[in-house]
Amino acid sequence: MEIKSPIGGEVYVSGASKQILWENAGTINFVNLSYSKDNGINWENIAYNIPNTGKYNWTIPAIESNSILVMVSENGNDCVFDASNLSFSVKPAITLISPNGSETLNSCQSHNIVWNNLGANSYVNIQYSTDGGIIWSNLTSGLSSLTGKNTFNWNVIGVNSSKCLVRIQDSYNKSLFDISNSLFNISNNSISSITITSPNGGESWGTGKQKSITWTSVNANSKVNIDYSSDGGANWQNLAYGVENTGSYDWRLPGVVSSNYLIKITDYYNSCIVDINDKMFNVIPMPYITINSLNTYEKIYSTKYKTLYWSSGSLKSIYLTLEYSIDSMKTWKSITGGYNYGGKFDWYVPNETSDKCFIKIYDTNDPATFDINNAAFSIGVPNIKVKSPNGGENIASCSQQNIEWTSELTSGKVNILSSSDNGVSWTPIATGINSYNYNSYFWEVPNIVSNQY
Repeated sequence: MEIKSPIGGEVYVSGASKQILWENAGTINFVNLSYSKDNGINWENIAYNIPNTGKYNWTIPAIESNSILVMVSENGNDCVFDASNLSFSVKPAITLISPNGSETLNSCQSHNIVWNNLGANSYVNIQYSTDGGIIWSNLTSGLSSLTGKNTFNWNVIGVNSSKCLVRIQDSYNKSLFDISNSLFNISNNSISSITITSPNGGESWGTGKQKSITWTSVNANSKVNIDYSSDGGANWQNLAYGVENTGSYDWRLPGVVSSNYLIKITDYYNSCIVDINDKMFNVIPMPYITINSLNTYEKIYSTKYKTLYWSSGSLKSIYLTLEYSIDSMKTWKSITGGYNYGGKFDWYVPNETSDKCFIKIYDTNDPATFDINNAAFSIGVPNIKVKSPNGGENIASCSQQNIEWTSELTSGKVNILSSSDNGVSWTPIATGINSYNYNSYFWEVPNIVSNQY
C-alpha cells in the first residue's frame, strides 16, 4: 500500500472535501481508512471495509491540528498499510449558508442567518453591509456558536439595497470568517423611513466641537435612538436614547480622531426603521474643553467641596484656568490658575450666595479655547427656616401647636427653643430632634400669656 495524497505539508480547511489517493501491489479487495490528529498516537475511523478503488472523497471533520496523518490498510490484515509521509494541517472554518447571495429579503421581517461552525471558537460576531462591503454594521457580538449548524433570527433592517452582504466572524480570531458568496437584496416596502441629512459623508468636524445631527422622517414614531461609530460601524456607542424625533440633535464631538465615523438613527419603537449615513466622515484634532459638571440646575453650598469634571484635547498648553461667576457671567472670579492635573478639581466653594452662578475653564495660554457649563447653578449656605408659627398667629395656651421648618445641609438633628419676651431669653422645647425625615414637631404650648413669643 502507498498513500499518494495527502503526503504531508498540505493545509486544508475543516468541512472541505479532500480526495484521499493510494496505490497497492497485489490483490487487495477491501480497505480501511483512518486519520490521526496527533501525529499517529491515536487513530479515528474515516471509512471501514470499502472497495479498493484507490480513491476516496473525505469530508474533513471540524478539527484543528498541525499533526494530521491519513492511513489506508487492507481490511482484515493490518500488516498491509501505509500512512502519510509527513503530517499536514487542518484549520477551522466558518461557512455561511444563508443569506449567501441573490436572495431578496423583505425589510422589517425575520430571516434566519444560518452558518456551519467547523472547529472555530464557540462565539461569533455577525455583521451586515448594505453597500457591497464598504461599511459593516454589527448585528450581534459574542453569540454562542456550537460545532455544526447554527442560526440567528434577524429582524431585517428597513432599507432598499441590492448590495447587501452578511459576515460571520470568530469572536476570538477575527481573521476567521465567511461572507455571503454574492450580493443579495433587501426590499423595503414600508411607508416609514428615517433619512440622515447631516453628517452624510466626507465632512471634517473638530474634536470637542458642537455640531447638529439632522434627519428627516416619514411616518416614524415620536422618539429615536442615536448612535455613533468611530471605526466604520464595527462598534457603536449610544449617543441619545429615546429622544424626541425633532429632526435635529446637538452633539458635542468626542476626542477620538478618526476618518471612519458613522451616525445611526433608529426608531425607538421599531428597530427596523433605521438609517446610517451614506459615507464615513472625519473627526479631526482641534483644541477643545468640555465641562462635564453642573450642566443642569444644581444647588451647591458655600464652604463645602464640589468636584468639577471636564474633558479636553489638542490644547496648546498643559495648563488650565478655572473661574466662576455669581452674576450671570458679567464678571468672573478665580478658582485656580495654571492647573495641570487634568480631568477634575475639588473646588472649595466660597462663602457667597447666588442663583446665577457659572463655571468657566480655559486654556491658560489660549483663552479662546474655553467652555462654560450649560446651566446656571446656585450657591447656598446651610440654613434652617421656621415656617410655622412665623409671626402674627394667636395661639391658645395649653394647646398643641405644630412647629414646622425647612433645613438645608444641617447635621440632621435640631434643638427647638421658645421665647416669650421677644428673644431676650430662651426656654428649651426639645433637643436632638431628628430633622432628616420630619421637619415638624408638636409643641405643648405653656400656660404663659404673652404677645412677644
